[in-house]
Amino acid sequence: MPDWNLEKKRFLSSIIFYTRIPVSLFLQADPMEKGAPQQSSRYFPLIGILVGLVCSLAFLAANEILNKEISILLGLALGVWITGALHEDGLADSADGFGAGWDPEQIRVIMKDSRIGVYGVLSLLFVMFIKFEALLSMKVEQLPLVWIAGHAFSRLASIGLLLPLNYLGGSNNKSSSMVQLDFQDWLVAGISGILPLVFLGIEAFSAVAAILILGGVLTRFFGKRIGGVTGDCLGASQQLSETLFYLIMAIYFHS
Repeated sequence: MPDWNLEKKRFLSSIIFYTRIPVSLFLQADPMEKGAPQQSSRYFPLIGILVGLVCSLAFLAANEILNKEISILLGLALGVWITGALHEDGLADSADGFGAGWDPEQIRVIMKDSRIGVYGVLSLLFVMFIKFEALLSMKVEQLPLVWIAGHAFSRLASIGLLLPLNYLGGSNNKSSSMVQLDFQDWLVAGISGILPLVFLGIEAFSAVAAILILGGVLTRFFGKRIGGVTGDCLGASQQLSETLFYLIMAIYFHS
């Protein structure tokens, strides 16, 4: 039998780690204590469902009084805010590191630099613009489900890189304990990452195939360049997978 109290703490830990939602304000104890962060990444795709749901509800509410373009921008902006731009930051850092670095050590030094370079700026601009245009091209009634599924499955694809690659976060890194996943963790993550796809129909699995190919490319790229993945690499993978998901779904659900 699972320890539901521990699972609750793990879920709350994942909310605290991956979002700005202030759940700790409503709790008597800190869920990040006493080993709760371990295996919290099993809920990473579930956090994606939560974030996608918030973005979708914001879009639907705004679309009642504003035009579709502004409503989508508000949904995207809320998604960035609610996650603290965690994954966008990973994308920008990765673009700077791999764009300007020549060897593994230099790449990782650049990725840890808090300053953003031209590669990082351009990567964010291109990704956000493609997301916006892809979502804008879809029918309004399909958009919420696509948004939720995109956030969920892209997070599953992101942590999927931990299967073939070593995590280079270091033993003292706060996030290192959150990426040590066992079979049960993958089962929970897999169910929550794949379940939203069922409601989109068979078309969604074209996007899954494309993201699996992207994952293979990223696995080879990260493995060859730095010998594994960092938290920034996982963030970049999430952003690229989410963007690709919207692009593929736009082919089927364009208005």
